[in-house]
Amino acid sequence: MLIRKTTQIPDIVWNFARPLELGMARHLKFRPGWSVTMPGLRLIDVSKPEWLEHIQKTNFQNYVKGSRFHSVMADVFGDGIFVTDGAQWKRSRHVLAPLFTVKNFKAGLKKTGLYIAVAQGEP
Repeated sequence: MLIRKTTQIPDIVWNFARPLELGMARHLKFRPGWSVTMPGLRLIDVSKPEWLEHIQKTNFQNYVKGSRFHSVMADVFGDGIFVTDGAQWKRSRHVLAPLFTVKNFKAGLKKTGLYIAVAQGEP
């Protein structure tokens, strides 16, 4: 359940521990493409497949993570695809791309048991 306060503090601060719930509530209220800007942080909803493809594949060079993001997240993710830009990101993507095939995705689902439930029409 989302927390709603009647102060000037944005919902995103009150609900920082519930990002998925907050994202869904904002998606339902503002429709796809909502954004929130705070000092030092901007979040943008990218919930349409064509937007995601545009950002992560066809026009990636225009969406840099930057040195600040890298310095904060490199301790968690190293220097791989999640925190790098430019040529280093391209090398990481080239190495990892074969892992993200439909065949491998289905194999992963089968291991979790979700594939069987989805195939049988179960929720």
